[in-house]
Amino acid sequence: MIPKAKTALQDLAGKLMIGIAAETKTTYAASSVGMIGMLLQCLAKELERGVDTRVCDIEETRVLLTNATSNLPQRLAIEVDRFLQTKPASLLLSDVTALHARALELVTRLHEHAEAAGNESLNREIWSLLERMADRHALDF
Repeated sequence: MIPKAKTALQDLAGKLMIGIAAETKTTYAASSVGMIGMLLQCLAKELERGVDTRVCDIEETRVLLTNATSNLPQRLAIEVDRFLQTKPASLLLSDVTALHARALELVTRLHEHAEAAGNESLNREIWSLLERMADRHALDF
């Protein structure tokens, strides 16, 4: 186990970008090393907050779906109900990501339904949720 994985990745990225990039002989090599360093920084941030970010998205999606269950087509209502009863298989990022993907599939289907039904209120709620998700997933540098 690496107890401080975020810090380890950040340290590796720093070493690459500051120490190794300066020692490369071509601009291409230096830029490649810099890009790898930036990707390691992103990976460190994702490792630190990936599960929490997805769980927040899932919980907000559950609220939206719970509030939108009336007047749904039967098949979509059944899938929404099934999703509302589902928990991730574990807290592994891959398991949480799988449930997150399912949540986004249902949001997409709900959005299709809202647009077809002319439900502007629900449409605005969905866009608001998607904007909050995008903000949560943004990687700041």
